[in-house]
Parts: sequence; structure tokens; C-alpha cells
Amino acid sequence: MTCTFCQIASGELPAHIVHRDDDVVAFLDRAPLLPGHVLVIPTRHVETLDDLPDELLAPVFGAVRRTSVAVQKAFRSEGSFVATNTRVSQSVPHLHIHVVPRNKGDGLFSTRLIWQRKNFVRFCETVVKVLTVRKITLMTSYEEKTHLAELQDKLGELQQSLLELDIVLDIQLNPNLHDREIRLDNGWIIKIGRGLDFYQRPQSWFEVGANDLSLRKCLETKVDIFKVTTAATQRGDGRGAVSVRM
Repeated sequence: MTCTFCQIASGELPAHIVHRDDDVVAFLDRAPLLPGHVLVIPTRHVETLDDLPDELLAPVFGAVRRTSVAVQKAFRSEGSFVATNTRVSQSVPHLHIHVVPRNKGDGLFSTRLIWQRKNFVRFCETVVKVLTVRKITLMTSYEEKTHLAELQDKLGELQQSLLELDIVLDIQLNPNLHDREIRLDNGWIIKIGRGLDFYQRPQSWFEVGANDLSLRKCLETKVDIFKVTTAATQRGDGRGAVSVRM
């Protein structure tokens, strides 16, 4: 049976190697949880942590410690997350230890990862350039108290940032919502079927689309973009609205 990680260790398969010695190889995860996610593996084929020989404990976990220090420095992070799976949830049957740089509120264990919030920040940056918009209303959901506190904290930072540009961000949280909705005070409304998490995660941070979202593949979703005119609003019948579906 061919082992993907053995092939990476031997150089048969390409990977973004960050460390290599006789006993250990460390490389960037092709589907990172957060930027800087590194996998540390023994060069010898060892299926699980339970199977790791005593003589490899120091080389492997010494490399894990050094990798943790290195990614924290490289990404100026507050800390790191280090973990390994043994059979359950182990995607490749070759021992690999995850090392992920972390910051408070990064959303690593949230059901809504940081990407949704970053997408909304990018949206607000676009709106800022439309000089006629003075108010943005965000209608979104939450699922648990820990997520709610984190969500309020990060949106509060964005709220304050927009206020400095004379734009009000009105946040309306509703745990029963399915579709997310963004309303602008110039009449435009955007309804997003799966919230703001509509980009596919990049396979590698060195591929086209890793940094430029306009080049990244999207997940299947439905987006309604429409503008309600003053006359339509007064009539209450929706006539005069323009709807675009994606």
C-alpha cells in the first residue's frame, strides 16, 4: 500500500518543506486550519503515536517543539495548537502531528471559522469606497454562548473601525436565522444562503487563489442581490426591486 507521507518524506511527492533531517520532515498542510498550519512526521513509516519507537520520541517531538516556536515567531501569534489523531479521524495512516499558530478569537474551534468574519470585513472595505453608504445592517445567527461572545467581540472591533469612517454598523443577531442578510442604507440588500462561508478552502497557501479571493473557487450557494426602490417600499409589494441570483 502506497503511503502519501512516505512519498513526501522521500521526495517522490512535492510538498512545501519547512524542515528536514534524517528522522523528521515538517511541511505545510495542504488544507490548513489556519495560515501556518504545519505537519510534522517521522521519515520512517510509523502508523500511529502508539507505534512510535522510543528512539524516535526525542527527534520527533523535539522537531514539534521547534516548529511550534518557529510558526509563532513567523506569524507573530500568541500561541500554538499541537495535536495528533490516533486512528480515529486520522486521515493518513502515517503518524503526523499538527502544529497551528493561534491567536485569541481565531475561531479554530468555532463552527464558523474566522473566514466568515474576514469575508464580512472585506465586504465592508468594499462598501467604504461607496461614499454614499452611511449605514450597514448585518442580520446573522449564532449557535452557542462561547461563539456569541467571540462574535460580538470581533464585530464590535469592526463596528468601532467603521464609526471612525462615519459609517454605522447595526448588528442584529438571531439564533433562528438560516439565510444571512446584509442591508445598505442606499436600498441594496444581499441575502446569502450559507452565510459568508462560501469560499472553498485552498489546498495550499502557494496556489492561485490562496490570497486573492476573486480567484478562489466557491462552494455551492445561493445569493440574492436586489435593490428596493422608495416607491416599492411605500407600496409594500416589492415591485421595482431588481433581483440577481448566483
